[in-house]
Amino acid sequence: EVAPSVYNVQASGFSDLYQSAFGISLIRDDIGITTALNPTLQYAHLVGLKKDWNLSLGLSAGVYTRSVRASEYEPDNVNDPSIDYTNQRFTSPDAHVGVELQGTYFLFGLSSTHLFSLWKSDDLFLISNHRYAYAIYRNSDSELMNFTAGIQVANRRNLTVVEGTAIARFKRPTGLIKGPTELFDFGLSVRSVKQITLITGINITSNMRLGYTYDFNFSNTINGSGTHEILLEYRIPLDVGRNTGFKWYD
Repeated sequence: EVAPSVYNVQASGFSDLYQSAFGISLIRDDIGITTALNPTLQYAHLVGLKKDWNLSLGLSAGVYTRSVRASEYEPDNVNDPSIDYTNQRFTSPDAHVGVELQGTYFLFGLSSTHLFSLWKSDDLFLISNHRYAYAIYRNSDSELMNFTAGIQVANRRNLTVVEGTAIARFKRPTGLIKGPTELFDFGLSVRSVKQITLITGINITSNMRLGYTYDFNFSNTINGSGTHEILLEYRIPLDVGRNTGFKWYD
């Protein structure tokens, strides 16, 4: 059997002039004989509430399509009359919405995905509404370490998962105006579905990071020896300047 594969390509930029962020995302999810594509355009607007507190409102809209290659299915009984070997494709408009309250050290957010499936039951095409709530603490004051810890609650119909995560990013002081240089990070994530994820990463350069995660499953209902994930992250070192209003990364 072929392991599931997920491809996620995203690009975004923030405009100081409009206090808004613009982005594009393309997600492809391959699971067995099914393939899902979810391209979206993203927009978020920042509203200043008072000193050290901001409110961000975000919206993402696009298309969700999933195909099922039933002709590739290999059942134990190929003559079973109840099996339909016809290839199928499902396409639907798609939208996500979210709101986030941002402070100096704390973030609080609510979001909901796949809004057009909110009143539809789950079916073969595996698209359903998800709801998230989270709270995050982050502190980068130290020249030796950035620390982030948070908790998230995710809900899909009658399934609710609680997840807690803590990550430390270790740094090396440089004495320069640009500040310390990130070296490596280590973290741990614990989920209520009896799963623990080890999170590690190393900064190859100031703009490139290689990450690795491993999921440990302790549930008797999950049959598997864990999941590996490798991430290559690159920050585009481009600051167009205030003449255009777009600052591509901070």
